[in-house]
Amino acid sequence: MRRTPNRCDSRNIILDPLLPWPRLRRLLDDQMLDALVVSTPENVTYVSEYWGLSHWARRGTQVYSVAWNGSTRSVDVIVPATLADEVTEAVAIHSHAHAYGTFPLEHDRFALTPSDERLLELATNDANPPQAFEVLHALLRDRLPSGGRVAIESGGLAEGTAAMIATAMRDMTFVPADDVLARVRAVKSGREIELLRRASTITENAVDAAVTDVAAGTSEDEVAQHFRTSLIGEGALPETTVLGSGPRSALPNAAPSARKLSNGDILRFDVGCRYHHYVSDIARTVAIGTATAEQRSLYSSLSAGLEAAADLLHPGATGSDVFGAALDAVRATGLPGYQRTHCGHGIGIANYDLPRITADSTDVLEPGMVICLETPYYRLGSFGLQVEDTFVITDKGAERMTHAPRQLKEIAR
Repeated sequence: MRRTPNRCDSRNIILDPLLPWPRLRRLLDDQMLDALVVSTPENVTYVSEYWGLSHWARRGTQVYSVAWNGSTRSVDVIVPATLADEVTEAVAIHSHAHAYGTFPLEHDRFALTPSDERLLELATNDANPPQAFEVLHALLRDRLPSGGRVAIESGGLAEGTAAMIATAMRDMTFVPADDVLARVRAVKSGREIELLRRASTITENAVDAAVTDVAAGTSEDEVAQHFRTSLIGEGALPETTVLGSGPRSALPNAAPSARKLSNGDILRFDVGCRYHHYVSDIARTVAIGTATAEQRSLYSSLSAGLEAAADLLHPGATGSDVFGAALDAVRATGLPGYQRTHCGHGIGIANYDLPRITADSTDVLEPGMVICLETPYYRLGSFGLQVEDTFVITDKGAERMTHAPRQLKEIAR
């Protein structure tokens, strides 16, 4: 049955920030940090709301966001003049934009909108410094004239930039930003949760659409095309399409192929989309025709593992607690030798956030974390099965965002 879309309120897409500011400030205070500088596309968008086409597509483009430690939200974003038109209304509300370089633009002065005026000011200002580093240097000097302690993400910095920063600002202390970023991104804002919920619903709908007309003789490529078309029709972009049938369903990262489905095949999806920058990750398994008794039994064991893990999703539990529950249940109900390196992960603006659902994870669950739980099974040369659902941690436990069937779905045509 097709699920009713849970659409985000378009007003909240602009008004509610992605970044939960009180949490960021607590983490900055914990490490005695005055500011956080980010440079990768995901984190720039997360911190400042700015999405730069070239920044995401060509990862050498220099775009930075700076979040300042303070009781009220204060964020600056540094963009190339060539991408100044992507300073949208959301960016204007949530962050103060600065440009480097210039970009010539013709204009009709009497037909300009406020966003056109903003673009002209940013892109054509001859006073703009030529390099992103110069803007960052000026901002840090202006806000921290006596020096300070700054966490900086190096992943998106051009070669040599980190050394230039350290040399030019010797009175400041620079530390890696990875820990702060991982910890703040682990707990989602209300807006993030709604975007993740919508992305998950779109993906479930797309799997439903992809299997509606599937039958013996349908190719994996055709199933994948129907899946992706459904995603796009609901306003999302394909992110991950792992899809294999028959023996190929046992390949953990199977790309769709020209192989045609036959009665008795297992068809396994491990798929996701990107919706307003946020991603989904779910798995679904169906049998073409009638599944074997063994396949039904194994799927039931995997489902039992996911449900046991889901029962432990509550504030205060650790990732290792959840992992152990999943493995214990699968082993106890039919797969005594079941092994996994992980049984889930946090998800957000990237596919993997904290917490880690692993044997050694000390990550503590908190309200607002969004987690994918999964219990895959791969038998090379035969078939693969997988269950994966998404949950959000609440004050009292967890809310399920997706709904994998408890029994293996069979498609008889």
